[in-house]
Amino acid sequence: MLFNSKLVSLSLGLGLCLNTSLWSAEEDVKENEDEMQPPYAEIVIPDITRTKQRFDESVYAKLWNDPAADRLRLLFNTQIQKQFERVKARDGLDIPLVLKNLDYAGARLINIDSNSPDMSEYHAYVVFKEEGAEQLMQLPALDDAPFLEVDGADEAFISENGVATLTRFGNTLVFADPDNISVPAKINGIESDVEINFSSKQFFGAMLDMMYSRAPQEPKIKKEDLKKLISQYDQYTHTITLKSGGIYENILFIGPEKAGVQTIDKSTIERMPNNALLAAAIGINGKDLWHEHLRKLIDIAAQDNPNQTGDDIVTELNNMLNLFGATASIDQIFEGFNGTCFMTITPSAPFPAVTIGIPRSQNLDDFIGAMLLSQFNIVKPPEGKIEMITLGPGAPPLQLGLGKDYWVVSTDPVLTQNWLAGKTGGWHESDSGKAAMEKAGDNAFVVGALDTKRVVVIAQSLLGLAAMGARGDDQKNIQSILMMLQKLQTLAEPGYMVGRQDNKDFEYEIYSLVGSGPLLLAPGATFAGVRRQERRARRMAEREQQMIEERKKELERKPDTVDDL
Repeated sequence: MLFNSKLVSLSLGLGLCLNTSLWSAEEDVKENEDEMQPPYAEIVIPDITRTKQRFDESVYAKLWNDPAADRLRLLFNTQIQKQFERVKARDGLDIPLVLKNLDYAGARLINIDSNSPDMSEYHAYVVFKEEGAEQLMQLPALDDAPFLEVDGADEAFISENGVATLTRFGNTLVFADPDNISVPAKINGIESDVEINFSSKQFFGAMLDMMYSRAPQEPKIKKEDLKKLISQYDQYTHTITLKSGGIYENILFIGPEKAGVQTIDKSTIERMPNNALLAAAIGINGKDLWHEHLRKLIDIAAQDNPNQTGDDIVTELNNMLNLFGATASIDQIFEGFNGTCFMTITPSAPFPAVTIGIPRSQNLDDFIGAMLLSQFNIVKPPEGKIEMITLGPGAPPLQLGLGKDYWVVSTDPVLTQNWLAGKTGGWHESDSGKAAMEKAGDNAFVVGALDTKRVVVIAQSLLGLAAMGARGDDQKNIQSILMMLQKLQTLAEPGYMVGRQDNKDFEYEIYSLVGSGPLLLAPGATFAGVRRQERRARRMAEREQQMIEERKKELERKPDTVDDL
């Protein structure tokens, strides 16, 4: 077996011990750090003991250790203990001991060789307080690995192709290329539990160099144009911190000054409904989005066809719009896409209702009106009125409303009427809205929040329906989860997401039970739920129609009178 595959196995084992990626990073001890170029990427897990303490004080530990979780906790602990015992019997690895002794970890991608990725420079490590490193070095995966002499090391191995090494310095394990074997110096002063630094311009530039050097023939698209596009984004830093009520994330990066966004209109925020389970608004500058980004992408894409220019593609797009009945050009439509868009998810039956709002303009009205007529045979409704769009049997009807300043598409009839009437919804005064707006400041281009408590209530209701059809252990497990959700209602805090721009500096703050997950996935999950309900209703309607047809055929075969026999 090659050492490369054994390193993969060992890396998976280390990943299990860390319960996170081993691509974490720290400073290598080198004589002259001034000559070191910034790393392409690094991740630091600075203090695993502190992270464990934060977890013990968090909502997750409180919920897991609550009597409501007794049954599930016993089941989990029993199963995980079996797995630990199996690993110990097979590989001699005491996973609980290894986890207990984790201190800090990290990794750094130092350099990428575009001609030979195997010769790239990297340095990853995990440090233990006491036992752990020696056990991992004795895994069967390393039985046949070639030994390597490293000054100051207790033991070391090298891959058969000579590009990867695994070295133990006391309680420190180092996985690196041969030129970067060193004992890591612990970085102090990092308050987050995970810190990720990524030089996107440098990394993707190296990736482009690699792609172009390996291309069988010279690509038609100019590498310099792609690098110019990439160079607008750089120095990405992402920190993740466990808080008492959830996970706090902070993201900083450099981006283009004209990013296609603008400060949100707070009057739009005030009109969003205070009963929203999830609400989000984003300020769009369609003119910048088109001229500074999409139009330039079209010019770059056009290079792939020597007989076509970016202007030719734009002309084709305009001709297509004309076929649909739109009189505005593609650039005029985007220039008219300007203002604060919003999206909300509100309580409804059988599934939560989704509402999307887009600010009006003359050119955008022209485009949407043409699409409605050509695709749905619907004439644009008069201002202040609502047009119904039926998607299919069993699916909730869509309401298309045309307000004084907004197009609104929704499955929430009350919200649609209130929005067209210009009523204040009061979302900014709700607990979740307040949590988001306090972070927004004066230059936020995106703001959103999740009413975690009410989402938990809805999840509890849906799971309660599932419990009615469950039996035996399944029913007991569901009941245990229901009790945990009941407890979570008292512990949950509102989640929020805020994005701000200051010239070329961008910052996002995200806080939720599972980090950015709900804020990014909830709209898609809700839409998927609606679509599943729609498909189920359609199948039921088709089955009903099939039964009617079969009944008709049966009646046709049955004789009406005795004389017909």
